[in-house]
Amino acid sequence: MIYRLTALAATGIRNYSGAIVAYAAQAQLPIGDGHRSKIQSRIDRLLERIESRTELEKLLAAVSEPTTRAHITERLEGLGGSAVAKGGAPVSDEDAGSFQSGSAGSTADQSHIGVVLPLTGRWAPFGKRALDAILLATKNLKDEHRLAFKIFIQDTGSNPLNAASAVDELVYKKKVFAIIGPISWKESVAVAQRAEKLGVVDMLLTLKEGLSARGRHLFQNGLVARVQLENLVRYCFERGEFRRFAILSPNDSFGRDMAQQFWTLAENNGGKIVAYETYPPNETDFQGYIRSMVGLDRPELRKPEHEAMKAFEDQENAGRRRKITMTLRPIIDFDAIFIPADPKTAAQIAPSLAYLDVIGVPLLGTSEWNNPLLYSRGGKWVEGAIFPGGIQPGTQNTRQARFLEDFEKTYGNAADLLAAQAYEAMELLGHAIARTESYNRTDLAQTLAQLKDMPTVLGNVSFDDTRIAQRTLPILKIENRGRIVSQ
Repeated sequence: MIYRLTALAATGIRNYSGAIVAYAAQAQLPIGDGHRSKIQSRIDRLLERIESRTELEKLLAAVSEPTTRAHITERLEGLGGSAVAKGGAPVSDEDAGSFQSGSAGSTADQSHIGVVLPLTGRWAPFGKRALDAILLATKNLKDEHRLAFKIFIQDTGSNPLNAASAVDELVYKKKVFAIIGPISWKESVAVAQRAEKLGVVDMLLTLKEGLSARGRHLFQNGLVARVQLENLVRYCFERGEFRRFAILSPNDSFGRDMAQQFWTLAENNGGKIVAYETYPPNETDFQGYIRSMVGLDRPELRKPEHEAMKAFEDQENAGRRRKITMTLRPIIDFDAIFIPADPKTAAQIAPSLAYLDVIGVPLLGTSEWNNPLLYSRGGKWVEGAIFPGGIQPGTQNTRQARFLEDFEKTYGNAADLLAAQAYEAMELLGHAIARTESYNRTDLAQTLAQLKDMPTVLGNVSFDDTRIAQRTLPILKIENRGRIVSQ
């Protein structure tokens, strides 16, 4: 209320800059998206009334809210003239090539790489793990390929509001040639939007697909669901000889998305989905959903079988003191079951399948299943589970084996998939920069987009038309009391 009243009072005396500062401060409060959108509309209307570049430059120095800063910069561009550095100080013509705001492909220092990660807050453990991997990759690029890079780190504090302003800091003050990060979806949206606006390459680590298609400077190196499932479905048809599938998934956005993608890929390869059941995200009892999936919950729909079973019971029980009872057998008309769930949930589902006599049917999962937790909780019931891999002790990929060894030796703990992806992102940028002859960021984006079968710790990488990393993943299987082996 205080910020709003301050903004209204400033507007009343035509102090539009003062009103914008107050509204921008209000926009940084924990308010709803609808409320924030209305505030931004007021800010945009006020910006249209400011015609002085000097006033806009002072305003840029006074505002920290990322969206407002971006709109102030756009307003400055609309007025024309020299570029503006962070903090509102005009940039000389000599430096304009390095600092030019909003100019896609502006030049910078090829040896400067920016990193935007959550190093404090709720996502800090993930951010620190990714940063460790990036620093290790930087060291190895220098030691092995004589490629020296200086890393500039920005902490988002696990807050998307900080993410976009971090890009400004890296581009305007550090003159970075490219950026790696962030990890979470909301932070990645903010960084991607600002990076594309400023024309700086951003190698995103988010696992959710959809950002890289928004601009030619945006690349996604995270192992997105589509890439995982393409590899899994390819295995099913080429080596596993599976053609008919059941799907048992959580009824949330992740489960629905994974089920839809698997369904589409299976049908595109000539397969068929013959059963599909969903369960609430926090469910712990899965028998009802499995019974429905295999035709046990409505015996009236299996009337001939039910009548034959009843007649056999009557015949066998004639003259018996202890009566026997029989149940219908499950209808297993599928070759495998796709379960897009975390290892803990999958380990709960597996014994329920066995209890209802759904036995001998392979379980298909995601790269999350590449975790000892699946077998430690699921035991013999998850033997034969099949899933796409990422990193694996004992791997035949010599680059990955050395990375795992180096990471554990350097940091004292085992690397995970996130660390491998962050390491790979730095490697890809390093080699692409070495092949880029100019200091133009758009040229770097073109070099990255043209990389084909680049060998990395996660296999050979190429980028597709939407700049998502494509790779052939190993397909893993649980065998011999929990051993995870490549197929």
